[in-house]
Amino acid sequence: MASKQRERIKAFLLVVFNLLAANTFYLCYVCMYILSEDMDVSEHHPEQVHVPHPEAHLLENQKLHHRLHNPNHIEWNGFRKGKANGTVERNENKNKNENNSNINTNTNNRNEHQTDTGNKQKHTGEGHPQSTRNEKPHGNETNNTQQHPLLDCTRYGGPHDFDSLDEMVYWKHIPEDATYQSRFKNKGDKGEQFLTFDTDMSGFNNQRMVFEINVATAIATGRTLVMPRDRVMDHIHKTHKFAMDDFFDLQKIAGELPDILKLMTIDDYISQEGGPEKLNIPRDFTGFGKKVGEMIREIQEDKTRLTSNYYNHHDKFLINHVNDLHCNVTEHGEEYCSNYTDWINQRHVSKTHGIWQFYLDEFFHDHPKVVCPKWGSSICLLTIPVFDAPNHNNTIINTTDNTSSSDRFKAWMKDLDGNVWERQNSFIGNPPLVNDPPKKRVSELYQARNGLCVYDQNMQQSKYYHMRDTADRESRLIGHWYDYIFFEDWKEDLWMKRFMRDKLKYNDLIQCTAAKIVADIRKTSKTLYNHPDGQFHSMHVRRTDLTKFYKDYDIDRNASEIYNELKRHIVPKDSVVFVATDEADKHWFDVFRENYQRVYFLDDFVEGYLKDIPKEYYGMIDQLVASRGEHFVGTYYSTFTGYINRLRGYHSQKHYNPNLVNSLRKPPREAKGIIPSWFYSPKTKIGVYQRYAPVGSTFFEMEYPLAWRNIDFGVGAGADPTA
Repeated sequence: MASKQRERIKAFLLVVFNLLAANTFYLCYVCMYILSEDMDVSEHHPEQVHVPHPEAHLLENQKLHHRLHNPNHIEWNGFRKGKANGTVERNENKNKNENNSNINTNTNNRNEHQTDTGNKQKHTGEGHPQSTRNEKPHGNETNNTQQHPLLDCTRYGGPHDFDSLDEMVYWKHIPEDATYQSRFKNKGDKGEQFLTFDTDMSGFNNQRMVFEINVATAIATGRTLVMPRDRVMDHIHKTHKFAMDDFFDLQKIAGELPDILKLMTIDDYISQEGGPEKLNIPRDFTGFGKKVGEMIREIQEDKTRLTSNYYNHHDKFLINHVNDLHCNVTEHGEEYCSNYTDWINQRHVSKTHGIWQFYLDEFFHDHPKVVCPKWGSSICLLTIPVFDAPNHNNTIINTTDNTSSSDRFKAWMKDLDGNVWERQNSFIGNPPLVNDPPKKRVSELYQARNGLCVYDQNMQQSKYYHMRDTADRESRLIGHWYDYIFFEDWKEDLWMKRFMRDKLKYNDLIQCTAAKIVADIRKTSKTLYNHPDGQFHSMHVRRTDLTKFYKDYDIDRNASEIYNELKRHIVPKDSVVFVATDEADKHWFDVFRENYQRVYFLDDFVEGYLKDIPKEYYGMIDQLVASRGEHFVGTYYSTFTGYINRLRGYHSQKHYNPNLVNSLRKPPREAKGIIPSWFYSPKTKIGVYQRYAPVGSTFFEMEYPLAWRNIDFGVGAGADPTA
């Protein structure tokens, strides 16, 4: 009897011992994991693709929000009740005694892929913290019927629930931003001043990039932006013409901010400023042949007349293009040809480069009354200075040093002629503060440029300013506005970045259509594939011309290579995936269908949501839907992918506030502009977004965190009024 009792005791003690051993092992494992999380793998191992743990920073951020804010407080950006506006990294405001500067900002599936349509369902959003998807408040079921203050889709047939609308909204309403005024406005003595430009000879996203440069320049210099006529856009339609106003609600922006953005059509500009006493823009083509014929005979007698000032700019232009510019009076009549401006739609093949150029650009670029500097984006940084800095206490406003313009600009550039790669690498994972002095901020942007192109008061004296964009390296504007235009005043820099985020966004029809599709994908992911938050991942696979242009950069990878590269950490097997692509043969993606639960393309939603939508909007809708994937994988060198990543960057900062004092163990990933995006090639660039990625040497190959990182610093909740 005693023997049996001893055996039972031994068995019981053995069980207890095993339980203690198992618990000890588990606790050791947890401790090791926590320590490994603290090491910030992406910082110390640049080649390793780092996918953070789903709980990293999330709980700490929530605790910090509750400590610093009243949970019932309505945030300044007007998004949510009971949701604090985020967390911050280290205090960016290094100078607590700074005064305000001039800028006034104070006051598919494994079988057949098919569309799952129907009523949209609320999603909890309790997913990956590195997702650009927004957190949803718990216990607030009224959001489904609550109107969104920043996006109303009623006129477009929905969606109507708050969550589906908030899914798309990355922009904010910041009242004090409406008080901005260009430091150059009214500085000239010419009255209203103008900026003219013409469209880039390329696809929509390249044209958008150049357009953003012109918008930023017009606003910063206080000039009226003259909009060109509609143009053909590659990748949208081969013959139909479009304007940026077809995609962005420019009239609404100008109406809301009349003192900031003023627009004028090129036809109104010609009527107002094209007379003989002003720009003398060619319009009267009656008797054109006879007049030009006489001038040509004169030139044959004396060739110096063409190179001298014998003829004015108007006449020289007509002589140089006599074979192309004319109006048939017999066909159109004298009245039409006496006010003929359709020549501004015409273009010709440049003799120098063999590519198309518009005649309007030809007329303006060397006009004696027009300022048209050769400031290509790879040549120099277009610099907007605090032109009267020596008369201010600039060491306090953290803008520049107390020296003359030429001396302080030279001081910024000191030591920038060294090793470009070494300088760029010094910023990887180590961004400058957004309110750093100009010398520190300019060093990230400068790269291998030739110098600073300073827009000063002398340039402002010209009534007319033309920004040329040609194939010449000295005039080519291929780059992002924020890595081409440098503001000496960091406040003005951040204001412009917020303007581009909050105002220059796709119109509501595009936004609302994308919102319907995203809600549909999330519903399917949740109800059919049991992803509790409706999670899906997204890709952009560029297959056509880009694979030829960049064949040396391993862009042209097959679907199996891409899948195998991503399946472990980035887009795991059995995921729901949305693919934006220009590949017409969807069988190319068969390996995706074989391994993922569901593979969506925009084509799948034509019947459900796109039948009444202009096809020209499909590319933008593709971008917006792809921007909402939990993880996104794109194509390096594609400006289509680039804009998706910029949108994801904006979303990542939506509930993050860089003004709040940071009390975390380490700064959250948002503080360095990190987003859950990757490239599928080249291999050296796959995980580039998992650390702070400084501006690259070719400027356009990807979008950079410089566009979205900490751009709300200095405004809104927690901002230092003395900054």
